[in-house]
Amino acid sequence: APTSRLAEEYRAFVAEFIPAELMDAYLQALEHPALPEHAPVYAQLVAAGGDQMWARRWSPNPLSEGAWDVFDAGGVHLGTVRTPKRLRVLSVYDESLLGTWFDDFGVQHVRRYPVVRVGGT
Repeated sequence: APTSRLAEEYRAFVAEFIPAELMDAYLQALEHPALPEHAPVYAQLVAAGGDQMWARRWSPNPLSEGAWDVFDAGGVHLGTVRTPKRLRVLSVYDESLLGTWFDDFGVQHVRRYPVVRVGGT
């Protein structure tokens, strides 16, 4: 079974984004006998400008605030980037990132955000 932290994050995701009539079916997944005990480290990889790789840390809530580890071409960790809740990052450039953001009704909107570098990374 997943850790209680992972299970609680998943329950919060279901409560926020899943219609009431489907909640029980989604929550039953936590009782499935083949449910893994461990989660992956990363959920998404995006090749970025400047020979960087952005790796989104896995969360049971795919629309939670994103935490991205940024690596250079040699695999050196350059830092961590946070992205807004409900944003799915699609592309990362030197100065900005593009993604789809989901509003309260689940409607997707294309958004662009500046990439702000701190400390020269």
